Amino acid sequence: QPWSPQTVDGSEWDTGEPLMVDELGWISMLGPGQAAGTILSANTSGNYPAGDYTLFYDGEGTIELSWDAIIIEEEPGKLTADVSPSDAGIYLKLVDTNPEDPIRNIRFIMPGFEESYETDPFHPAFLTRLERFSTIRFMPWQRTNDDPSGNWEDRTTLEHATQAGTEGVALEYMIDLANRLHADPWFCMPHRINDESVYEFASMVRENLDRGLNVYVEYSNSVWTNDHPQGAYAEERGVTMGLADNAFQARLRYQSQRSVEMFRIWRTAWSGSSYIKHVLAGQSSLAWTGAEVMEWQEAWEQADFLAIAPYFGQEFGEESTQDEIAALTISDLFTHLDESVRQVADDIDINATNARVNGLELIAYEGGQHLLGLGSAQDNEALNELFLEANRSPLMGELYTRYLDAWRSNGGHMFVSYAYVGNWGSGGYWGALEYQIQDISEAPKMNALMEFIDNNWEW
Repeated sequence: QPWSPQTVDGSEWDTGEPLMVDELGWISMLGPGQAAGTILSANTSGNYPAGDYTLFYDGEGTIELSWDAIIIEEEPGKLTADVSPSDAGIYLKLVDTNPEDPIRNIRFIMPGFEESYETDPFHPAFLTRLERFSTIRFMPWQRTNDDPSGNWEDRTTLEHATQAGTEGVALEYMIDLANRLHADPWFCMPHRINDESVYEFASMVRENLDRGLNVYVEYSNSVWTNDHPQGAYAEERGVTMGLADNAFQARLRYQSQRSVEMFRIWRTAWSGSSYIKHVLAGQSSLAWTGAEVMEWQEAWEQADFLAIAPYFGQEFGEESTQDEIAALTISDLFTHLDESVRQVADDIDINATNARVNGLELIAYEGGQHLLGLGSAQDNEALNELFLEANRSPLMGELYTRYLDAWRSNGGHMFVSYAYVGNWGSGGYWGALEYQIQDISEAPKMNALMEFIDNNWEW
């Protein structure tokens, strides 16, 4: 995480006092009695490797480790820590740094990777679990929904103190992962990015991505929703430009127009290469949004795909029905989820028809179950227990199979499942895996995805 201002002797997480950092986010100087803390690992329920970890750093100063980590050996520029995974995680505290030679370039390395981490930055289990997927959408790594500036001069580099800032993960890492997996990358260009930065981004991809890989390009993410800042931004721009009398329609038209502008910049950077795949997006349950985006100023002529996010089950998280849903048996919930999938199949069919009319294929930029409490329902313990049980149930795997079959049979093409791995809880149950090394037999969603790939490899 980014640094939090703390005190050397106190336990307060954030004192509110400003920290002095350099242009890469490393602490350049600490005030009297001041410290800087960061979390290296958290929310893993202990599902990460135990053993002796190595912490390398440049500069002079004092680092403390706690929670699951105990320092057992120290020398200048290197610490060794015994890590015993638990629910806590790993906490690092910088309590002293030499302003003339401040501590920087901190690297915390798992056992066995001390000699290889610089050339092989990704854990083998991470690569193995992703190797079956043909396309990787980097929306979360790009922090697309967190209002990044997108400007090239603000971008995260490999040398930055954290890859978890508002500008997202370094593009070099995303390209490297795509190359290692031989998977097509899908980039969501930040909604506020300027033309020069789009060109620089596209040029770096062109120069470093393995030949033969396609690149999917999309303007931001889910611009149709008010859940993220890009929706309000596009609406304000569309209204200001007078694209429509209706504000929401102006939003969609701006999304369409800006998408086409970015497509042209990418094509220029890539000399018109056919490896660039241009994606326009709409809302699955309101098919007219996709039609509007495609048809405004004939944007479909500049595109390859219409993309939607055909989630199912989101209606069961409403505040007004939370107690009623929480009282359902798991069997009853899946009866309702079956109906939800059937309704989504109708939406898929309508969107696929609209795409075909405009000469495009329908793909899914996200998709899967959407069991999530909204508003006060997010804290409904009984509802969350039901949703957790549902996601761990073999019935969810069977439902995913029917859902993916419906996607294909109703005109859908490539499907991007959201998401690969992540903790489950009141904030959602998005991960196909709860943790990276989870036994796939205990992960019904991931198992269903693998079976679908096995059964449709020629598709």
